[in-house]
Amino acid sequence: MTRTIHFSGAFMQSFTSVGPMLDVAALFSAIAVYSGRYLGIVMLAAFGITFTTIYVVSSLASKYENNGGYFFFAGKVLGKFSGVSVAVIYLLYSILVIPNISIFVSFFSLAFIDMPVSTIPYWLYLFPIVFIIVITGIISFGLTRSIRYTVAAGSVELLFMVVLNFLFLIHTHGHVIIAVPSSMGDLGSVFTGVIFGVLAFAGSGSSIFISENTLNGHRTVPKGISFAFVVTGIILVSTAFIMFSFLGPTGFSTYTKNPSYVGSAIHVAFGSVVYYAYGAVAILSAINLSVAYGNALFSAVRKMIADHIVPLSQYSKTTKTLSFIALEIAIAEISVYLLGSLYAFLLLAGIVSLAYMVVHVIAASTLIRLKSGKKEITKLILAAISATVLIITFSFSIFYDLTGGFIDTLTATAFLVIVFISFATVLLLRNNRTNWYRKITFDENSTA
Repeated sequence: MTRTIHFSGAFMQSFTSVGPMLDVAALFSAIAVYSGRYLGIVMLAAFGITFTTIYVVSSLASKYENNGGYFFFAGKVLGKFSGVSVAVIYLLYSILVIPNISIFVSFFSLAFIDMPVSTIPYWLYLFPIVFIIVITGIISFGLTRSIRYTVAAGSVELLFMVVLNFLFLIHTHGHVIIAVPSSMGDLGSVFTGVIFGVLAFAGSGSSIFISENTLNGHRTVPKGISFAFVVTGIILVSTAFIMFSFLGPTGFSTYTKNPSYVGSAIHVAFGSVVYYAYGAVAILSAINLSVAYGNALFSAVRKMIADHIVPLSQYSKTTKTLSFIALEIAIAEISVYLLGSLYAFLLLAGIVSLAYMVVHVIAASTLIRLKSGKKEITKLILAAISATVLIITFSFSIFYDLTGGFIDTLTATAFLVIVFISFATVLLLRNNRTNWYRKITFDENSTA
């Protein structure tokens, strides 16, 4: 396999998979709804908590250089059944990511486009189609070229966030305001926000899926993951505190009720150029995230084919690409038709979030199993902390969803159905398609 990716590619693959500017434009508003003025504390706590998760991924990546990522780790250490189950779960939730982002961008972009009300419904259906085709087109140029795009576009995103923070700083209400919880009720709201804060860092380990294409991957990929996590954490935490100071207590209170208020405040404080740049870079972040996630997914699927998990080797690249486009468009269009853009976005995001936590609990269990009996206490402790925190967060999320409103209940139910289908499929195929199951390998050097 050709190794054309350097540290910059591994770094930006993980950095853009987080979508930091998209987090600021979208996820911060969700955190603000639950945690209010404690946005900065929430992001700081989430940064600390997710350190253990990233440590687990980085440790596994330094041990195994394989594009299979999570499913390879599980299969190699925990056994074939675990590996195949994780592969199916990963496949089922990963195909939701790009449609989900396309749906969000379709209604986010309306704030920056002067469009007649009568044409908005058409836009909400048409935009995801164009978005998915463009993203797949970039990915189809090949990993080497699409990583070059990721490095260039990710650098623009990183630079703009630094500039935006600088502008916020020179327009703060006197100083950077740090709100600290002072009651049990406030602590509860912080914990609820941390659930979303942890998810803001989802994607930090994305470069594990291109480790076989990376020069000296077992060293470069863990380094890229670690540096991307630190840089992203510093930017997101500082932005959370500085944004609160920029808006001020009154403005931030308005923000918790109206997510678009940040854009309005930017427009008033800095003018149209910065306002439209803010919207453009947020959309660029969505594109960057989608390309990086698509590259990870395509690499993982190629590894699934090579390991005989997914029987698609007889189909041409064109057929597989067109089938992928059709599937992604169908998911986006059907979701919008049945639920509307906002609820479709919340549903798909919720499913992806819950699945992400499950996969990372299994990854932490993999590292625990790998290091059991060895004198590496630090890795065992951090892996145990990661698993414990994720299990608590997952349990809280499931309980909240199942006892919440319609869309929350639908999210939890859909996720549980996906998990059931994953395990049931593997069990049925293992028992009835023994030839298929016997061929499955977790070869460290397999290629497709």
